[in-house]
Amino acid sequence: MKTITSIGILIVTILLSNFSYATENFKVSLTAKTEGKALLNVTNDSEQIYAINISDSDGNMIYSYETKDSQANFNQTLNFSKLENGLYKMNVQMDGAKYVKHLSVNESVVSIEKSTKKTEPVFQFQNNVIKVSHLNHGDEKTSVHIYQDGSLVWDKELENKSAINKGFDISNLDPGSYNFVLISGDDIYEYQVSR
Repeated sequence: MKTITSIGILIVTILLSNFSYATENFKVSLTAKTEGKALLNVTNDSEQIYAINISDSDGNMIYSYETKDSQANFNQTLNFSKLENGLYKMNVQMDGAKYVKHLSVNESVVSIEKSTKKTEPVFQFQNNVIKVSHLNHGDEKTSVHIYQDGSLVWDKELENKSAINKGFDISNLDPGSYNFVLISGDDIYEYQVSR
């Protein structure tokens, strides 16, 4: 039994390290060019399909684009000159990772207020233990919640560390289906388990 558990932990560690390497070199830059325009540059070691979304402070989508083919590098000039003054949020996403950039537009001048890289957690369920590995790039407030049929049955605040590797033993819960929820900053990740 210890051998199976050790192999499971080893597999999760290998998957997380490979995933970490794949997203480690994922970089996004936005450089002001001329008044109202900026160059978006996305680079990665492996070819990916990228999705780019820009929304205003009310959450209204004002720009959305997805590359048609997988590519390691992507460049596009974005025109902000017709946008109203205000705050905007740009998400550049690839498989399992995304960059979130908070932008300010003032009189057609674009400036970056804040930039955060985010990666999706890796979940595994084995022997009544939910294992989660999460790279918390922004050291954001993180918590876990377990729901059954929409009702909260357990929750816990986690330490704000850049790497979270935890196991949650649910053997004391009644048999049934559960929704395991990891909240990190503004992001919510869900994982379904049955025991």
